[in-house]
Amino acid sequence: MFTSTLHKVDTASKDNIDTLARLLRPHIPYSLPVLGSLFSGDIEYKALTIWTTFPLNTAPDNTEPPNHDVPSIYSVVCHSLLHDHQFRFFCSAETTPTGDPTAEDTHVFKTIGHLLSDKENGVPSEAWADGVTLKPGGVLEIGHLNERWISCLQPYIQQDFLCTAFVRPPRKNPPPIAWNTSPHPDWEVSELRESDVAFVQGRLGHFPRSYECIRSRLPYSVCIRRKNSDDQTPVAWNLILADGATGMLYVEADMRRKGLARMCKIALSRKMEEMFATEDPEKKDLYPHARWEFNVVYHENEASMRLSQSLEGWKELVKHHWIWIRN
Repeated sequence: MFTSTLHKVDTASKDNIDTLARLLRPHIPYSLPVLGSLFSGDIEYKALTIWTTFPLNTAPDNTEPPNHDVPSIYSVVCHSLLHDHQFRFFCSAETTPTGDPTAEDTHVFKTIGHLLSDKENGVPSEAWADGVTLKPGGVLEIGHLNERWISCLQPYIQQDFLCTAFVRPPRKNPPPIAWNTSPHPDWEVSELRESDVAFVQGRLGHFPRSYECIRSRLPYSVCIRRKNSDDQTPVAWNLILADGATGMLYVEADMRRKGLARMCKIALSRKMEEMFATEDPEKKDLYPHARWEFNVVYHENEASMRLSQSLEGWKELVKHHWIWIRN
């Protein structure tokens, strides 16, 4: 049995978040865009809304996954208030097919239909509570969508951007190199500061709450600055986004082809390993402590594709889509 009705999750409940994490971990790496959203700061900022297609039972067991009734097909949807009002979506059939693709497609189609139309569950409409317009015409944006669902969702799709998802599994015994160790005497590796937010916003472009979004990412950021210089403006940076993916990679135009993008990617991975490291034997082998990294690259961005394909330990996973949808 399965349904497509959306049930809002109380994200203020640690038990709910723990249960949801245990539900999603067995589906890594395909569940990472939703699972990563639980551990990337949005909950602390009260900016994350989550729905499941069945009532989440916070059973007291600690099994992986939770040992209670779970439908044969289920989906999890999340929405970031800060990250341009974007949605993320995961369906269990991406990793555990039921053998009935028609039923799976029907479930996903109906789930997205509820997302578009069910206002009682707190799904944002075109004009949200603060008056911010999502997209022209009430369009909703879903990122990191597995290619598996593009065909069944065609009736809803207004725009579709093809990407490739890359993942890096947890490293075994990574070398003890501090994340902010610079491999070059001219550059200092650090993190973005609050004084950098307006500058970064100007480079990346404005979207609803972009200042607040970038500000919320500061603990999850790395940047490159000139060493021993009065000019401490960052010349390159990379962030962990609200869904746990690496993103917003940027290098100033006159600083490109100097290896700074690669330096940012490596430093950010090391920083996340340090941030989430634990010696707790019950947690250290579980995400986010066993640190999976992931990102997507638009196919038109040839330089980023080459970089992602060349990074040690990273591999292509699946085609992802960024879609704009409406009824």
